Amino acid sequence: MKNIGTALITLGILSSLFFFILPFGQRELSSNMEEESQILSEDLGKKIRLEFADKEILIFLENNNSAKAFYDSLPLEFEFKDYAHTEKVTDLLEPLPKPKGDFGYDPNLGDFAYYAPWDGLVLYYKDFRYSTGIIKLGEIVEGLDNLTDMEGLVLVSKATVSGLQNKN
Repeated sequence: MKNIGTALITLGILSSLFFFILPFGQRELSSNMEEESQILSEDLGKKIRLEFADKEILIFLENNNSAKAFYDSLPLEFEFKDYAHTEKVTDLLEPLPKPKGDFGYDPNLGDFAYYAPWDGLVLYYKDFRYSTGIIKLGEIVEGLDNLTDMEGLVLVSKATVSGLQNKN
């Protein structure tokens, strides 16, 4: 009988604790998730538009210091050229921030990158091998078919998804 009474008292105490503590923990977790979601949506909201020869390309930027610095410098105009039948390239006037140590990655079709050794921007219209010194800035999400036609003067500006118009 004594064991049953002790068990009931223990169960009552545990129930009370869960009743008072659990809602607090859920509110705190919910609040943290809302903050993280807001930060994530702000980072995912960084988009750029490339306009040239009555065509457009939309790029979603990565969440890294190089991409953020590039975004903050816009709008800018660049002269893009074809390079090695694989990518479109242009030079930057000012270098972008780079991670410490060795860095690089394996670029894919549609990737937008910073080639740090030459302080240049790169848009890949073919897959390429892993290379050191490349930082992924973003990825083309609309207008990939316009990339091979991109030559000459290109206006790069901040964009919103709803603001993109397809000018094919």
